[in-house]
Amino acid sequence: MFQGTIPGPMRSIVRETASQWPSGAEVYVPCCGNFTIERSVADMGFGLHSSDVSIYTSAVGRWLTRQPVGIQLREESRDELGWLADSLDDGVGTVAAMMLGTRFLASVGREGLWHERVVRSYREQWKAKHAETVEWLSGSGVELASYQVEDVRSWLQKVPGDAPVCSFPPFYGGGYEKLYEPLEAHFTWDAPQYEPLSDDDVVSVLGAITDRPYWLTASNHHVPELNEYLRGVIKATPRAAPFYVYASEARTRIVAPRQAIEPVKAPRLRQGDELVGPLRLSLLKPGQFNALRSRYLNPKIAPGAEPGGGGEGRRRAGAWCVRHGSEHVHAGRGLRAQ
Repeated sequence: MFQGTIPGPMRSIVRETASQWPSGAEVYVPCCGNFTIERSVADMGFGLHSSDVSIYTSAVGRWLTRQPVGIQLREESRDELGWLADSLDDGVGTVAAMMLGTRFLASVGREGLWHERVVRSYREQWKAKHAETVEWLSGSGVELASYQVEDVRSWLQKVPGDAPVCSFPPFYGGGYEKLYEPLEAHFTWDAPQYEPLSDDDVVSVLGAITDRPYWLTASNHHVPELNEYLRGVIKATPRAAPFYVYASEARTRIVAPRQAIEPVKAPRLRQGDELVGPLRLSLLKPGQFNALRSRYLNPKIAPGAEPGGGGEGRRRAGAWCVRHGSEHVHAGRGLRAQ
């Protein structure tokens, strides 16, 4: 459900590192994104202070601090999305709508059977899906001491110099903007004004994070200037880009992928073969999909995030195969749409 979350081993390292920080400390999390850091340490007795600038994160952060969410449906979107307007209650209902919106809003107004089916599916199932998401959010168990809609550069200047800071800043251009573009297109809110991080800003932000007794940060880029603080390298899956973990104090960890593989006994479609007869879809087990992907995916394709961004809450679509009378197989990814 949460978008763009960091890999599971990274969450374990966050928790392990935070256990060495002063008990009951006020911990500051700039660029908090999907609140993965906060969820990782929620039961450790810290006061958690977070900030970010995106519409999605600010909806969640304001709700977690009992502030009005302050997000409304744009007037120009009412013809297409008026059916969800009653769900926007300036609280948990609005947050649930934002979360569900990340899954289907990119298809709104686009031509093609696929996009039409996605939107129709969410519209027909909206009440049930929205209620389910509200219930899930209400039981999340995360509490924040404060949340501010503010740029990381100015917010870090207000953080006490002896307070622990944990953050994974988005040191890449346009990440937030692209990810939440569909939400911004259909909803209005008091969005902050800020400039993307420049190279000089990256240096200053890292300096503000690391200039204190307790800190942890990570990036999918190696930072030579922080070599002496490199505490771990995480490669959660064979196709994932590595995460580099830096901290003031922490155990050294190396996380390597372990991929489950299961055999696929169906014959393969070979050059010159023809598909004949009625076709049907059959589910592949995750291990079978991994085996086919490892064997047939072009090895020259650069590694990247797993489908779904590695988020533990984002439900992945099932792998599928096409079968016909001769039991040939073709692997792909399927999405549920009605």
